[in-house]
Amino acid sequence: MKETDTTHWRSPNTGASNKYGLTALPDGAFYKYSFEGINSFGQWWADTATTAEATYSVKLIYNSYDVDTADDVPLSLFYLSVRCIWN
Repeated sequence: MKETDTTHWRSPNTGASNKYGLTALPDGAFYKYSFEGINSFGQWWADTATTAEATYSVKLIYNSYDVDTADDVPLSLFYLSVRCIWN
């Protein structure tokens, strides 16, 4: 799912294969007052809200094969990326 080299990702970019054609980039997140994690992780909002104030997110990290998920991410504190898909 991640871009396959280290042009944008921090080394070692573990598990990068782009097997599913996403070519995810490590844009980090804006938390409270600053950007965090640029070149280290990419984190995106998921489409299902847990409450009116929080929702799910998915995260890819430079040194991990796994896709991390989080629930109850506060909408008022985090600014994450969105992936648009053409149907």
